[in-house]
Parts: sequence; C-alpha cells; structure tokens
Amino acid sequence: MNRSTATAALTALAAAVALAGCTPSLTGAQDLPLPGGADLGAHPYEVKAHFANALSLVPQSAVKVNDVAVGRVTAITLAPDDW
Repeated sequence: MNRSTATAALTALAAAVALAGCTPSLTGAQDLPLPGGADLGAHPYEVKAHFANALSLVPQSAVKVNDVAVGRVTAITLAPDDW
C-alpha cells in the first residue's frame, strides 16, 4: 500500500467516524424527511381524523386539499376494539 492510498483510506475512515456521530437516531423509514411538502408556517395546528380503512396511509404522507399539499401525516394509531 503506497502512501497516497493509505492517506486516502485514513481520511475516509476519519470522515465515516465523524459522520456517524452526527446521524440522528431513526426508528425506521417513516422518520426520514421527504423532499418538498407543505410549508406549515410558524404556527401549525394538529387535526385528528378517524378512518374506517387506512391501509394505504403512511406516516410522513402529504395531506392534500384540491391537489395542494397542506400538511403531512404525523402518526397512525389503531382505535380500540370498542369503537
């Protein structure tokens, strides 16, 4: 291994170690930010909705009104059986 190859390998290793400490803890793909999306402004508000069937709904999906993104899905939970 020549000197320039060793230097490049050490530089890559140092960069990988440095970047590993900067990575936010993610619990899954649903936590990754999506590009684009709605501008929620300085004071966004939360709306809760109940659906009979939400199989195609996923976290971080765009919420649209007349094909304009107005928000995003933040969480999906199952209702109790007595609903």
